[in-house]
Amino acid sequence: MENNNNDIKIKILIVSSEKSAEIIRSGFDSLANNKIEISHTAKDAKKKLSENNFDIIIINAPLSDEFGENLAASVCRKYDALILIMVKKELYNGAV
Repeated sequence: MENNNNDIKIKILIVSSEKSAEIIRSGFDSLANNKIEISHTAKDAKKKLSENNFDIIIINAPLSDEFGENLAASVCRKYDALILIMVKKELYNGAV
């Protein structure tokens, strides 16, 4: 049986500023069956997470209402999803 990428359905939540969210979303355009939702705040992301199951959660820190690490930690404890947090090097204290 042939594997077709169009048969894969992934639910993705992008938590980011408006401009960055659209850039991140465009990276998934080739997989037409993806369901992608966008939140611009941690508060809105938590609401969407309580209403839906997501396979992948992408957090582009910092967010407008928190940095993003608390959201990532909370999501890790409560949900079975792959979580990716993106942070600019200059914003991370431990960056080399």
